[in-house]
Amino acid sequence: MCSAKIKAVKHARNESDLRQVDRDEFEDKLTDPDVNEFDKRRARIEIRKIDEEELEQQKLINDALVDIITTYQLLQKYPKYTREQFENEERQHFHLIAEQRKAAGNDGDNLMLMNIKTSPEILDEILMLYADNPAKLIDFEED
Repeated sequence: MCSAKIKAVKHARNESDLRQVDRDEFEDKLTDPDVNEFDKRRARIEIRKIDEEELEQQKLINDALVDIITTYQLLQKYPKYTREQFENEERQHFHLIAEQRKAAGNDGDNLMLMNIKTSPEILDEILMLYADNPAKLIDFEED
């Protein structure tokens, strides 16, 4: 999440810099005696538009920065894990879930059947997979 927001903030800042270049060009037109009055009026409108967009963009940048800082502060409260620690915790987590399912009588086969029963799309998909050889549905080896 944060990396996307950081990229968005960088992009917004670059766009802001480009808008400032455009604004400077329009400002130059206002002081150029060779530019006619209509082009000067257009330049004033463009400057006003750029200023309004810039205000809106700065608000969005500030909001994104607040989100990034808040997320960073929250993440600092959690312990830092090495890859090995994470994988061990992950293994224990999924083992605990499997044990809870088993205790509730939902082993893998029952869980699959429950999902099929509640999802006709899954049942249709399984039937299509075995349409060429329906015997595969009942011909499986047990462990």
